[in-house]
Amino acid sequence: FPDGQIEKQGTFRGGDFVGRWVFWHRNGQRKAEVEYRDGNRTEIGKWNERGEPLHAAADPLDSYAPLRFSPR
Repeated sequence: FPDGQIEKQGTFRGGDFVGRWVFWHRNGQRKAEVEYRDGNRTEIGKWNERGEPLHAAADPLDSYAPLRFSPR
């Protein structure tokens, strides 16, 4: 985030998201955990800003979908 707080954390390999990625809300609560393997994304869990678990359909992970990374 612009204030320096971590928004997401994971590994890039060859420009791809790989392994487990963790995403956070602005308030520091965990937002989502996703596993990327062989170009496929598997949702591990999602949480609202209060840290309560969400159902998969409640907040799609489409904003986390890009599998390619282009450095600026």
